[in-house]
Amino acid sequence: MNDRIVVNPKVLGGKPCVKGTRIPVYMVLELVEAGISFNDIRTKFYPQLSEEDFKACIILVFAKLNCHKLVSFRGNTLFALMWLTAPLIKEER
Repeated sequence: MNDRIVVNPKVLGGKPCVKGTRIPVYMVLELVEAGISFNDIRTKFYPQLSEEDFKACIILVFAKLNCHKLVSFRGNTLFALMWLTAPLIKEER
C-alpha cells in the first residue's frame, strides 16, 4: 500500500482503508465513479479526508491496475491520464 492506505484484517474484513479511519477505499472510489467532486465527498460524506488521503485512494487504483499515472487535481475536479502497461481484457477469437 502506501503511507495513507492501510490493510488490517481486524478492520472491515481487511479491505484497504484510509489510515486512522474506517473509510474503505472502495467507498471513496464509488463516490468518484458517481461523479461526485472531491469537495462534495469531503463536505457531505467524509469530512475527515484530506486531499492527500483522496489522492492516495486514486493512486492505489493505478497501482493495482499496473498503470503508469499522471494525476493532477484542479479545483474540485480530478484529471487523470492513464497509459496501461498491459491489456486488462483479452479479446477471444
